[in-house]
Amino acid sequence: MKRSRWRVRALVGVPILLMALLPPGAIFAQGNANNNGASGSAFLDIGVGARAMGMGGAVGAVIDDPTALYWNPAGIVSIQGIQVAVEHNRWVADMSHDFFGLVIPLNDQFKLGVSLIYFSSGDIEITTIDQPRGTGSTYSTNDLALGGTLGWSVTNDIAVGATLKYVRNTLYSLTAEGMAYDAGATFNTRFHSLKVAIAVANLAAKREYQGDALDFEYPPPFPGAEPIRASFNNTPFTVPLSYRAGISMELFELIDQPMEQHRLLVCADLVQPSDGPEKLNIGAEYAFDNQFFLRTGYIFNADELGFNAGAGVRLGLQGLTFDVNYAFSSLQRFSAVHRIGLGIVL
Repeated sequence: MKRSRWRVRALVGVPILLMALLPPGAIFAQGNANNNGASGSAFLDIGVGARAMGMGGAVGAVIDDPTALYWNPAGIVSIQGIQVAVEHNRWVADMSHDFFGLVIPLNDQFKLGVSLIYFSSGDIEITTIDQPRGTGSTYSTNDLALGGTLGWSVTNDIAVGATLKYVRNTLYSLTAEGMAYDAGATFNTRFHSLKVAIAVANLAAKREYQGDALDFEYPPPFPGAEPIRASFNNTPFTVPLSYRAGISMELFELIDQPMEQHRLLVCADLVQPSDGPEKLNIGAEYAFDNQFFLRTGYIFNADELGFNAGAGVRLGLQGLTFDVNYAFSSLQRFSAVHRIGLGIVL
């Protein structure tokens, strides 16, 4: 029995470890800086979770709260009990980006998760060539992703997860919709606290906008003729596919005399999006007495995102545990983004 367990660990864990340690260009051959802006549904690229973004999004191997539904679906396997997470993110130009996640344990091996991401531009004034200061009318763009996730603890050291989600984009009166898939795996190497992970997000077919606003009529070519009906050409677009390989370790566990009240987690992710160059995310989280947290992280090779920082506190109240987190992200030319997140363990 022990021999068969180690075979499973080797078959699944060794490839994960190798992929997490390889340089990103060796893992992901399709990265191309010339693809910048080539995908639609860009709201799927906006990271969720004040804790995760406080560490620069370098959480593929460490995330163990409901925001794992976004970063790596295998991460929900580490969640104990029923957990809920909500977050509000005031994005640039008064846009809003919100997340809701719920994870429920089915048994010791399987966890079920539900997530919702909603993005809204708010009202945007309509302008024309003749009325550059506005027509008095407005439009908006609203996007959402609704997903269901299943996490499976294959062994004590290996976890896998998969997500099926419905993605909808609404622009004015036009709508594009379709399904997408995420998958991930985590592996506890048992070398001190070293963990590695891989994940893929937004595997999906192309989709296109549809709606009556694409249809129009040409005037009749001659008296008595019917108008000529036509439609604007609508080019299908892809969603932002991305691959992630992550690694993490608790540094203070390497000390001969571990500090019981202090914990320092360091982590790094290599991320390859389909519509841009690969990125390196690094992050750290210091915890005191598992109640007070300080975080920082940096995203390399990103156009705007760079420095990130955050803090959090864990409170117990009437049998419930509350995690309150804040994160600051620098967007350089677009100033800064502030995230507030709340997690509840029922």
